Amino acid sequence: MKLKMSKEVDLGKEPIGHLLFVLAVPSIISQVVNALYNMVDRMYIGHIPGEGAAALTGLGVCRSVDALLGKEMIISVADDHDKRVQHLKLTEHALPVIEQLGGIKRKIDQEILEGIPEEDIANMANTMEKIFARFEERAKGKESSL
Repeated sequence: MKLKMSKEVDLGKEPIGHLLFVLAVPSIISQVVNALYNMVDRMYIGHIPGEGAAALTGLGVCRSVDALLGKEMIISVADDHDKRVQHLKLTEHALPVIEQLGGIKRKIDQEILEGIPEEDIANMANTMEKIFARFEERAKGKESSL
């Protein structure tokens, strides 16, 4: 039986092999083209002098945000005063993942901090707070000089 290509495919009457080929091949080709585009894009952006690493980080963040939006774990809410600004908010779909991550963090903390006296842990936390405060002070100083 000779099959001719047409714009319409009868999914109920065509042989499975032919349907698989007709429907899968364009999808596979589009996925390969998309993957190649992303690889070339990352290679090009990564070679931008001085800004390449930051730009790649931005791409990674955008993809993560898009994935979370797609899974409805976050929503994007427009700012009341600046239409260019979008606020990201967690949804109830994210709560199980957050709880799971919290459990993993507690387990890792227990393993890492096992045998370390509470006083030493408190001193470390205090020192880290001072370091972060110093980073924030310097960041604010740089912002005001811009």
